[in-house]
Amino acid sequence: RLKGLEGDLAAKDGMIHHVAEEVERVKELYERREARLREERDAARGAAEAAAREVQGAQAQVQEVQTAAVSLREQLQAKAVELKWDWEPQQQWQVQEAGSSCSGNGMWDLR
Repeated sequence: RLKGLEGDLAAKDGMIHHVAEEVERVKELYERREARLREERDAARGAAEAAAREVQGAQAQVQEVQTAAVSLREQLQAKAVELKWDWEPQQQWQVQEAGSSCSGNGMWDLR
């Protein structure tokens, strides 16, 4: 009977040892998985931060371009006003010339 109990005890010790090994194996797998997930998370955060910096840089460039466009538009408008004064008499003369040449051809008189 003592040998039977010793056999049962050895079997239980073997099972306990086996379960302990499995627990360690699962812990290692879990820790590797957690480490991989942390690395992926950190990489994703880094990529997101880099993308955010790129967006900020692009927004700054857009703002600069918009500011330059407004400035150029204002310069063009000022130049257009300046040129209108220079061109206006010449344009009136061209319209009058076109009108007189068209009226002789049976076309509408533009005067």
